[in-house]
Amino acid sequence: MPMITFAHCSLTSYVSAYFIMSTLEDTKAAAESLRPLFRLWPAFNVGEGFIELASAFWEREVLFSEKRPFDWNVAGSSIALLYGLAPVYFLILLFLEYSDDGGSGGFAGRVLRHIKGTYDRTILSVHGVRKVDNKLVLDDGLADTVPNDDVKKEADFVKKKVDLQKSAPIVLRDLWKIFPPSVGIFGSVAGWIQWFLCCCGLGKSNRSAEDKAQSGPRRAVRGLSAAVQRGETFGLLGSNGAGKTTTLGILTGDIAPTGGEAYVSGHDITGVTPGGVQEARKNIGFCPQIDP
Repeated sequence: MPMITFAHCSLTSYVSAYFIMSTLEDTKAAAESLRPLFRLWPAFNVGEGFIELASAFWEREVLFSEKRPFDWNVAGSSIALLYGLAPVYFLILLFLEYSDDGGSGGFAGRVLRHIKGTYDRTILSVHGVRKVDNKLVLDDGLADTVPNDDVKKEADFVKKKVDLQKSAPIVLRDLWKIFPPSVGIFGSVAGWIQWFLCCCGLGKSNRSAEDKAQSGPRRAVRGLSAAVQRGETFGLLGSNGAGKTTTLGILTGDIAPTGGEAYVSGHDITGVTPGGVQEARKNIGFCPQIDP
C-alpha cells in the first residue's frame, strides 16, 4: 500500500509539474529540458500517455485530427519507454533482493551483498557507530544496562567454548544488529549541510535530542550470546522492540548482522562464509509471524 501511494503521488506530481510548466511561456523551456529526466520514471510515462490519449481523442472529435492512440507523439513513445525501462528496473529489483537475502544469487549475490554491507558500514561510521573493546558503541538514546546473572552466565559459557557450534545446533556469539538511519543518503547529506550552516552561524537547528535519536542508527540486537543444545526447546522472550524478530531474521539468513557470529547446525548463517547460509537453511524450519 505505501508503494502504491508513493507511485501515485510521484505520477501526479511529475506529470502535473511538467504540464503546468509547459503551458507557461516563462517555464516552457525549463519543462522541455526536464522532460527527459522525468521520462526515466515509469509513472511519468504512464501519466503522460493518458493525458496525450485524452488530448488526441478530443482533437479527433472536435478538430477532426488524424492522430491515433499509438502514434509516436501520442502514446507510442510512452509505451516504448515503459518497455525499454522494464529490464533496467527489473535488474534494480534483483539487486535489492539479492543484496538482502543472505543465501541467494551465488557469486553475484555475494558481490551485491558485499557492496550493500560496505555502504551500510560506511553510513553507520559516519553517524558515530564505532567499535570499542570489541563492542559497538553509538549514541541512540538507549542506556547500557547490566545483564542479570542468568544472561551473564550464558554469555560466559558461549564465549569460553569456542567450538560450541560443533555440538550445539544454534549458537549466537556477541551478536549485534544496528540498522542504518531511515533517512537514507540524501537525508544524511541534508543533515550535514544543516550542521555546517549551523556551525557557520548561518542557521539554527530546531531538532530535539529525541528527534535526532529517532532519525539516527537503530540498535536492534545488542551483544546477544546464547546456545541451544540438542533436545532443548528454547523460548526467546522480550518486550516489543527488544530484537526478537531481528534475531530470528539473522538465524534464517534474511538479515545480515552488524557484528558477531551465528551458527545453525555448525554452518555460518551470517553470510560471511560462502555457502554457509544455503547449508544452514537445509536444517531450518521456520514459521514467520506474517505470511511471507
